[in-house]
Amino acid sequence: MISSDYTVRLVDTGVRADVEVFQTRDLRLQLGLQGARRRFRSLLYSFSDRAAGTPDPPTRARTDQEALEAAAFGQIRWQSSPRTDVQAGVRASAFGPGAYVHVLPNVSVQHRVRPGRLTLRGGASAQVQYLHRLRDRTSLLYALVSERWTPASTTVRPARGVHASAGAEAVIRPGVVASADVYARAADGVLVPADLSQTKSELGGTGVDLAALLGQYVPARARAAGLETAFQAERGPWRFYGAYTFERSERRPRGDSAFQAARYNVPHRFEAIVRRSGRRWGAALTGELRSGYPIARPTARYRVGDGLGDPPEVYLERPRGANDRLPVYARLDATLDARFAFAGARWRAAFQLYNA
Repeated sequence: MISSDYTVRLVDTGVRADVEVFQTRDLRLQLGLQGARRRFRSLLYSFSDRAAGTPDPPTRARTDQEALEAAAFGQIRWQSSPRTDVQAGVRASAFGPGAYVHVLPNVSVQHRVRPGRLTLRGGASAQVQYLHRLRDRTSLLYALVSERWTPASTTVRPARGVHASAGAEAVIRPGVVASADVYARAADGVLVPADLSQTKSELGGTGVDLAALLGQYVPARARAAGLETAFQAERGPWRFYGAYTFERSERRPRGDSAFQAARYNVPHRFEAIVRRSGRRWGAALTGELRSGYPIARPTARYRVGDGLGDPPEVYLERPRGANDRLPVYARLDATLDARFAFAGARWRAAFQLYNA
């Protein structure tokens, strides 16, 4: 018998004050201050009663960390013309322990080429992430919820990034809308596993403590670029939605000379939804077709033994990065629902079929 429990608590206590000044009808200025005390707690508990032998003693792993954050921000919203909206701002933040200070600008522009028919948009911003999420890949007992959280500290730097995008949205005809956006982003200080192919060991407890887990990760640079398109239409009781995404997502751990495919790098993804809604019933089909996730496929296999009767040990040699990809993934979901009145109340019953 195996019993395990993993609890995470994030408690934020803070204060915020802001003021908005209307310079003119088309120009607004917003200023603000914010301070917060953030506390991160996690508790891992596990108990294993093996079929043969005595039960293993319960194990617990607890972490309790605190951090302080202060920020000041300013932002303007300007309608430079009846067709153009501009929003720009800057945010300065300080986070400790570690005394990290960042100044983060952002800007976005929206221009209506043909009001109600064609809109162009674009923007760029800088971000900082003070909270890291790690996967504990050594625990067998809580593998389904094996996420550990840790804030930036004197030994763990925050992740920093920049993002830029541009796109357009067009109303082809009443009820028919199409959009397309391109984007690029880059980040530094992202924590990734030092050994991508590491598998779970024979540990029967809560895995390793947070300090040892951080030793399994290294800072990395990350980058991604892609295209997102969407199409939606309405006609009578019918609703149609389709989306296609192309993306390249890569990372380069510290010490490596080349970028590698990220864990969830999916070059191609297509989604579609068809729904019909009636007065008393509705039905929908949802489909997804995407590229398989990248994997590290073994490049060599060795059998080592002494030839004295014991079975030889088998060793697999894996590359540091992903050199292969899982098969294409496809799924289809269906939903059928009905609405009716009974016993003075309104009811809705639904039948859902997943991964048909």
